[in-house]
Amino acid sequence: AWAALAAPKEGTILSAISAFAARVEELATHLGDFVPVMREGLTAAREALKNSRNILPALQAAGVVDAGALGFVRSWRGSFTTSSPARWTRSNGGAPPQERNRPG
Repeated sequence: AWAALAAPKEGTILSAISAFAARVEELATHLGDFVPVMREGLTAAREALKNSRNILPALQAAGVVDAGALGFVRSWRGSFTTSSPARWTRSNGGAPPQERNRPG
């Protein structure tokens, strides 16, 4: 993604995506379980988001975080929380969607 942009900068959505991807890649082979790997990836992206205001002077002056990075974190958080096994248990009778309507 960095090479595809004319002027990529740290402190933007690229930093959040890179942090997420690096953490997921690091843990995927060790944990082997989707939920904790995604949770940790999201935590890394949140840290990059929080840091964005310290990297880009315009964001620091305005006291805000990068909007693209915020959108990335919120999108993943929404996807993760609506598709996690804990949510299946609460709202779907305990079975993941692909297993709810399976015969016998």
